[in-house]
Amino acid sequence: MNKITVGDALLFAEENFPNAPERLVDYLEIEVKYSPLNCDGWCLQFDDRAVIRINSEMPDVRKRFTLAHEIGHLIYGVTTVVGEHITPFGRKNKEERIIDKFAADLLLPTSIVFNTIQEIPVTAKVLQRFAKKAKVSQSTVALRVASLITQIGLSDASVVLYEDDELKWQWSETLRLTGDTPTEILAECTKFAPNPARIPHGQNEVIVASFIENPNFNTKILFLQLVDESDGFKQLREERMRELEKYLFEDDIKFRQSLAGRFGAFKSTAQNMFLDEAIQMFNKRLLQNPELINLKRLRSDKGSEYIRLKLEMWTKN
Repeated sequence: MNKITVGDALLFAEENFPNAPERLVDYLEIEVKYSPLNCDGWCLQFDDRAVIRINSEMPDVRKRFTLAHEIGHLIYGVTTVVGEHITPFGRKNKEERIIDKFAADLLLPTSIVFNTIQEIPVTAKVLQRFAKKAKVSQSTVALRVASLITQIGLSDASVVLYEDDELKWQWSETLRLTGDTPTEILAECTKFAPNPARIPHGQNEVIVASFIENPNFNTKILFLQLVDESDGFKQLREERMRELEKYLFEDDIKFRQSLAGRFGAFKSTAQNMFLDEAIQMFNKRLLQNPELINLKRLRSDKGSEYIRLKLEMWTKN
């Protein structure tokens, strides 16, 4: 096994996101084997080589976190715990907490988090998109963002997991919810979905909360944050876009689908352009097959705003 420092490994992660764990094991010449196990995974360090074993029966996102975790064991030189089931940020053992943090850093480098979280409060929709982009679980993204509250600009944050409508765990650096508070906040989120719930807290702060639902596992991840009221009550990008979509599409499903297809086809092009030039080129492309879209609405002030907001998510700063 080749050697690498923790700092260099995290720099490698930034340069190779979102595939850092897979590329790092190749770089370090670590042998990785996938097979059915009665645990998540483990690793062994020999004189001249290292081996990581991963349970092949786990979901892909869990395999990736386990891989990142075991890489951490090898880099830090901390003996693995054979037979363990790995839960991000869920351990009490100091060494395991350090390894978990390294795994989260490897999968979700701090600089990538900052570039992705461009607006506060943070919503469940943003976390879902980030999880898909990073190829990690939604809970891993939520926990990682909650661990960076100071750097992101949040006063506090907490992540709560419900399974079969039962509270399974909650995590926060400092914010602990007691009694029925988490359930009451989740009920508020359900009432206001897909928009986040906003609950005044104290004199000048607001709790902003939303949830991610996974019907396949019957789970809900509640993400809540404490922010200044000037941030808490402002209209978010996704809320404004929903307003504009209601105006643009009304009940015109074909128009919605046609425009979504055009955005999808243009995404890779927009990622290499600055916003203004992307808007100009996209508008030119709209003139192709104009019978499939409602040009009158798209050329209105609201239509132009919608195109700008949509392309802003992809273009260069």
